[in-house]
Amino acid sequence: MSSDFEAYEQEFGTLTAEITNKTGRIPKLSGEEKTQLVLNVDKQLEEVRELLEQMDLEVREIPVQSRGMYNSRLKSYKQELEKLEKDFVSKSHSLAHSLSSALLHTASLFCLHKHTDIQTPLKKKKKKRKKCIPSPSKPYQIFEGQ
Repeated sequence: MSSDFEAYEQEFGTLTAEITNKTGRIPKLSGEEKTQLVLNVDKQLEEVRELLEQMDLEVREIPVQSRGMYNSRLKSYKQELEKLEKDFVSKSHSLAHSLSSALLHTASLFCLHKHTDIQTPLKKKKKKRKKCIPSPSKPYQIFEGQ
């Protein structure tokens, strides 16, 4: 039984090393190459999840007196997977987040420039002005407001 667990551990080590390497390359790539690498890493992460499920089943078959040691190793591997997933998500989505933030900032500046009349003093009677409220899905949408 424990030999199967140890074989799974070796496979875990190989997969996580590959994932770490590939995840580190993601921010340096763009276009189709980046997309393919992200898909590949996502597939490997799924393989690791399945591998951990197999390891969990193996641990259940190990005699009770030895089970604690294997459970603690398995817990450590699960924590490592969580770290890999967080790193992968941050590196594969950081570019998209940066671009959307920049777009929203640009839209806000555009709205301020286009719809703010700085030189005309405010009159007693307020005019209806158009307000620009940027959103990620419609960054340049203009709403009627006061």
